[in-house]
Amino acid sequence: MRKHYLYSVIAIVAINIGFYYGLILPHKAKADSIFKEIEMKRAEMVTIKPSATFSEIKADITKFKDMLPKKAEMTNIIREIDGLAREVSLAIHDITYEPKKTEEGGIFQVSFSFPVEGRYVKIKSLIYKLESSRRMFTIDSLSLEKASGKEDIRLKIRMSAYLKS
Repeated sequence: MRKHYLYSVIAIVAINIGFYYGLILPHKAKADSIFKEIEMKRAEMVTIKPSATFSEIKADITKFKDMLPKKAEMTNIIREIDGLAREVSLAIHDITYEPKKTEEGGIFQVSFSFPVEGRYVKIKSLIYKLESSRRMFTIDSLSLEKASGKEDIRLKIRMSAYLKS
């Protein structure tokens, strides 16, 4: 009985050694090479020069500020929003604006709100025109609801523009 027990233990050890050298060791070698490659890539990333220097970033910020309209052009922005609505045959009857009190770096935000009614296709076109305008508009919120007409919908939009003082 003891011999059978000893032979069983030897057989189990031999099978485990076979699995280790046949299955685990090749995968371990592959994993080790992958880890070495990752470490080389990390070291390479540390030595790469940053894509933009401080002076380049500062120049980009200056260019950005130069592109922004001045506070005095707020009426032109309202006219532009109305003009974009007219281009898609929609009419804005009531537009309100609210300048934000915080001013950072000479840039401040003005929120515009207005409702507009019309067919879905025209509403969708207006949103597209606002998003692709040359002005820097951000759409803060949109809400759609059924309007009084058969196929008309009402869009309530709140958006922001950025101005410089």
